[in-house]
Amino acid sequence: MRNDRWMIFLIGSILIVSCKNQNSLSSDDKVIARACNKELKFSEVKNLLYINGTDLKDSVKLLYSLAENWASEACFIEQAKKIIGEPQRIDELVDNYRNSLYLDEYEKKLKREKTDSSITEEEFRKYYQEKRGEYKLDGPILKLMYVKINKKQLDEKIFLPLWNLTGKDQIQVLQKYCSDFAEEHIINGDKWQKWNEINDIIPQKIIDINKLSKGLQQRYENKDHYYFIKVFDIVRPNQEPPLSFVKEQATRSILHMKKMDILESNKKAIYDKALSSKQIYIYVK
Repeated sequence: MRNDRWMIFLIGSILIVSCKNQNSLSSDDKVIARACNKELKFSEVKNLLYINGTDLKDSVKLLYSLAENWASEACFIEQAKKIIGEPQRIDELVDNYRNSLYLDEYEKKLKREKTDSSITEEEFRKYYQEKRGEYKLDGPILKLMYVKINKKQLDEKIFLPLWNLTGKDQIQVLQKYCSDFAEEHIINGDKWQKWNEINDIIPQKIIDINKLSKGLQQRYENKDHYYFIKVFDIVRPNQEPPLSFVKEQATRSILHMKKMDILESNKKAIYDKALSSKQIYIYVK
C-alpha cells in the first residue's frame, strides 16, 4: 500500500513537469494545501512543475492532484505517529541511522585520502606466505596461446611467422589476424587461464590436458581445422598456485587491510586526543 501511494505521488510529480499558471503562483510563496496541522507551500513543489520551459495543458488540475496526494500521505503519517506512539524509539533509530551515515562518509573520505594504493613485491610475498593455504586449485591453470582456424582460412605465409615470433608487435598483428580469421583464439600468453573456464573451446579429443606440459608447442588437425597451441607454464591442482595467479585477489585483500589499519589508527588517534584533553570520562571501575 505504501509503495502504491509513493508511486501515485511520483507519477503525479512527473506528469506536472510544467504549469501554465506558474508565474501567478510563484509571485509569493503561497500555501497550496493544509492537512493534519501541516502546510504544503508552492516553493516545495515548484521545481517539479517545469522542465526546459515546457508547458502542459490542465496544469492546475495536475497541481491539485499533487497536493491531494501530499495531503493523503501527511494524514497517514500523523495517524501512524498516534498509533505507534513511541517517539523516543523512532528518534533513537533516526539518530543511529544519521550516525552511521556520518561514519560511512568519514570512513570513505579517510580511505580515499590516506590509503596508499601501491603494493611492493615484498608485501605480496609476505601476504602469500601467510595466506597460501587458503588458495587451492580446483583444476589446472595454464599460461598458453591457442588458435583454432579453418583450413580454408589459414594463410601459412602470414600466420606461421607471427605464431613463431613472440615480440610485442607480432603479438598485436597476430591478435588482429586471429580476430579476422580464427574461430577461437587465446593470444595473451602472460595471463593465467583456468582450464575449467577454457576447456569448452578446446577439443578434448584432440588436445588432452593430461599430456600438456610446460614448453609444449604443437600443431594438431582434423578434417576441417588446424589447432595451434603453445604452453608457457602449467600448474596442476596438487601444486601450489604461483603468486602471479593470486596477485589480483591478493591486491584487493592487501588494500582492504591497509584501509582497515588506517581507520583503526585514526580512531585511536582521535580517542587519545579527546582523552588527553579531558573530553572523555569513564566512570566504570
